[in-house]
Amino acid sequence: MPYGVKTNRTVPGRLDTAQTCVEGTYCETATGSPQGTAPCPRGYFCGTGVSSPTAARPGFYVSRPGSVIEVPCTPGTFTATMATVQCMDCPSGHSCQQDGTTAPGPCAAGTYRSLMDSVSCVFCPTGTWSTRKGLTDESICEPCPPGVVCSVAGMTTLNISSPCPEGYVCGPRTNSENQFDWSCPPGYVCSFGTTPETQYELLCEPGYGCPEGTSFNTRNLMPCSPGYYCPEGSTSASPLVTKCPIGTTSTEGAKSEYDCDRIPGLGSICRVSPYYSNSSFDADLSYCMLKCTCWKTTPEDDVAQALCVTKGLLEARYNFEED
Repeated sequence: MPYGVKTNRTVPGRLDTAQTCVEGTYCETATGSPQGTAPCPRGYFCGTGVSSPTAARPGFYVSRPGSVIEVPCTPGTFTATMATVQCMDCPSGHSCQQDGTTAPGPCAAGTYRSLMDSVSCVFCPTGTWSTRKGLTDESICEPCPPGVVCSVAGMTTLNISSPCPEGYVCGPRTNSENQFDWSCPPGYVCSFGTTPETQYELLCEPGYGCPEGTSFNTRNLMPCSPGYYCPEGSTSASPLVTKCPIGTTSTEGAKSEYDCDRIPGLGSICRVSPYYSNSSFDADLSYCMLKCTCWKTTPEDDVAQALCVTKGLLEARYNFEED
């Protein structure tokens, strides 16, 4: 029988009987105060009629004295110890998504989490990938290499990437949004998987023009136009700088000036040959070359062409005779 009471029975309000210790406090043996031995300390909780405080479990905390229950750590926090007063913030590179987390889980491969992010790990953005766990910032996600397109967030392997589309150049971090931003340079052909380092490896074939964005499958869609010739690396099907010499023309797909033939009915012809010899044919050929060169320099200015021819004749001291 407790000291100072008549009976072991508990009768609420009868001070001559034992009273139940109120919640939020604990009562050791022979406690004589209505307030119990003491309020429950921080880190502990006390229900009704307890003789000693109960420590908060891992994943729970008690921040105020006199508490009657333990409180689970909220998402984004955790505790691994007993009698915790305050839960700790989940460290970067880890996730604490559930109430009452006792141990943070590392972010899975292809994800990351910084202290500024939400309670969950975030996918590495498109254009990047990662095989490592526990990344602490987006900047640690690996950029996808040149020549491939990474269009899926949270990639853990390059096996699900796709090659750079034909007619385009893909640098690092290429995704579905920017894969068409960088066109193949004019005069060149870009096949699948072209990188900044390989974009100049494949010249346009002779006899064709390759404007910006030409792919391997479209490299022969623009044969050289009649009246022009298209050497290797031509950027157009009718390049002004390789128009057939005056008095000549060509059929579709001409590859060089030697594919330019005399226009029927014309008495003069301008071919391309910078050399002079004793034969009247070669002399005429050289004169025509000079006229062709001057025409290319200023194709829209007849006066400038005439002055160019006169100057060229004087400098070379050639004495050509007309046919």
